[in-house]
Amino acid sequence: MGNVEGRIAYCLSEGGRRASLKAGGSGRRNQEVSGLVSSEDVDLFKVDCDGRCRSAIAASEFDMPLTWQVALDKLREEQEEKNRVRRQELEERGKRLKAEGEQKAALAAAFIIAPERYYVFHASSSDVEISEEGNLSGSGVVTHFRNHPYGAVPNFDDLLAVASARFAQQQAEKRAVAEAEATAKSARAQAETDFIEAWVREHGSTNQQQRYAADLLPRDEVLQALEDAAFRPLDDLARYAKLKSSDVCPDEETCAHVTFASHAAESASAAQWDLIRDIAARIPEAEVQLRAHAGDCQDRQSHDLPEAVRHGVMVHRKVGPFTMRREYAAPQ
Repeated sequence: MGNVEGRIAYCLSEGGRRASLKAGGSGRRNQEVSGLVSSEDVDLFKVDCDGRCRSAIAASEFDMPLTWQVALDKLREEQEEKNRVRRQELEERGKRLKAEGEQKAALAAAFIIAPERYYVFHASSSDVEISEEGNLSGSGVVTHFRNHPYGAVPNFDDLLAVASARFAQQQAEKRAVAEAEATAKSARAQAETDFIEAWVREHGSTNQQQRYAADLLPRDEVLQALEDAAFRPLDDLARYAKLKSSDVCPDEETCAHVTFASHAAESASAAQWDLIRDIAARIPEAEVQLRAHAGDCQDRQSHDLPEAVRHGVMVHRKVGPFTMRREYAAPQ
């Protein structure tokens, strides 16, 4: 092709605009310079529908008007810099993909040797997904292997075969766990039903026995009776009363964002320890724990007041298949 006319746009700084005016130019910020474009330089330009070549210098403003040759050289420099950056990006991407490929290949080889240490999310002829956490939850980092010319591991077929077998094993393990849980739940429910039936037969009133026979006796009524009987040795002790907002806030009407928290007490007073020993002596098989219940709010924090704390003694006692619990007031 012969040389064609082209235009290059660029911008002048304030000094450049001043120089343009002195040289008889327009003095405008946006300038254009025109000249002939050779076939070697045509790739530096955009070509419009009428075959005209146009381009713009993306660099910062210039301090003097440019000639066509200087503007063309600037375009060449910009293009060379773009090419250099692109080559560097491609080189870095190639290194990264190579490192990722080597890491995946090593992981695939380790998986094939010891698949029980891994969790398989998916296994098909197109891709495989595994996690390095060898449990039913598969909570580890997931690695995706693609059966693709540009991303496949060298031993994908072997990987797929082992992954498919491991996936089937996982499904079987899940079914076994689910069946065991269902069996345990069913056995627990049956044990509770048998215990309630025996209790009603031996300890229930005539009215309760009749309602049970008619399948009209509420389960909660029986459980409440079991709980009352379990903790009868402690009937003379006061029950724990939960903290309320009014116990926490200096001014309940204006207070906001009340929070409550409970945890095992870190220490016990002499009186609290005496209560714990007394309860343990009355019900030796019970689990007894001193609990601290705390309440806090914005008003207390703004007045530098400590948390409102109330102690209680939590008592757990097994009654057949049931675990009953009650909390009693503790000395503060």
